[in-house]
Amino acid sequence: MHFTSEQRLDDGVLERGFTLGEIPGVLWTPTSAPAPLILVGHPGGLLQMYPRLAGRALHMAEYGFASVAIELPGSGDRPRSAAAEQARADLRRALEVGEPVDEIVDALVLPLVEKAVPEWQTTLDALLTLPEIGGPVGYSGMTAIGIRLAVVEPRISAAGFFAGGFVPSALREEARQVTIPLLFLLQWDDEGNDRQLALTTIHEGTPGHYLQLVYSNRCPSVVRAVFGSGVFVEGWAVYVTQVMMDMGFHADDPALLLIHWKFYLRAITNAMIDVGIHAGSMTEDEAMELMVKGGFQEESEARKKWDRARLTSTQLSTYFVGSMEMWNLEKERRHRLAAASRDPRRASAVPEPRLVGGFGKTPGFSYKEHLEAVIAHGSPPIPLIRRILLGE
Repeated sequence: MHFTSEQRLDDGVLERGFTLGEIPGVLWTPTSAPAPLILVGHPGGLLQMYPRLAGRALHMAEYGFASVAIELPGSGDRPRSAAAEQARADLRRALEVGEPVDEIVDALVLPLVEKAVPEWQTTLDALLTLPEIGGPVGYSGMTAIGIRLAVVEPRISAAGFFAGGFVPSALREEARQVTIPLLFLLQWDDEGNDRQLALTTIHEGTPGHYLQLVYSNRCPSVVRAVFGSGVFVEGWAVYVTQVMMDMGFHADDPALLLIHWKFYLRAITNAMIDVGIHAGSMTEDEAMELMVKGGFQEESEARKKWDRARLTSTQLSTYFVGSMEMWNLEKERRHRLAAASRDPRRASAVPEPRLVGGFGKTPGFSYKEHLEAVIAHGSPPIPLIRRILLGE
């Protein structure tokens, strides 16, 4: 191991660049020694990743940990692999057209794991000879490489994996052999995670927009077919997603419920920036802070939403406004049905929801009957559907 650079960062943390054969890396050590060591994984490109890696290293140094990052094979200034470049291009194409990616992921990720894990072990051999480095050793980073390291490297005593990226099926099976303490961080602001896609399928597909529009197209009214209400359409999709949660959709997965509430929070922030921009003086910085810090949205998603909000007015409010009107309609129907029932509690049988949904069972109320009644009349303004269903 040859150290090539050295500088002091905040709180006396020593940062040293090094090379180990053809492997470049950076080592951060706190003032206390010997220090336990964290192997810091990343997607590749030490130079591009440096601000984030250094920030993580300083944070870990506050707790007395040393940390090290190395350049991945084929990244940074290291020689490129023609096979890996082709696999990346194939993956981008497959994702764009919606084709299966399992075989492409195997071709891209498995060779990387086969090369990177031995390099991590070689780096660990060298670092543990330094007097300022002691045990125990942990890993924090990419899931695919972390699984293999956790299985084959006995010196690693705990690990943290980041959700995101692709994990080949062979490594998912290998993960069953991991026995060390493990923290898996769900990247819950990532629009592409599997749980978000499941919720988006409900919203856009069934029983969201697709189902609602199938019923709408059966309505004989030409006026309602031509002049559909956006508040009704978007409100239905947000509302019925919560109904699915209340009815037990993937009830054994609390992380899905977490993503659901993040998804619902987006409907609220949509309405807030819509009003703030067009009826107030909200700036781009204020809108971005609300969406990213308040709504846990990815910055790229929030930036597109800012552009969309300036090009439209009132549309972004339809999700929240429409869903609340849907809930008010359901609540009123529940009250009327409970009052007309023989249940001694009458209307008090309908509880006040904590936020939205969660009404439980109400005497005389059937979700199937109610939902079909709501979408059986086209996509009218919600006051009209209230007149139809409630006689208002």
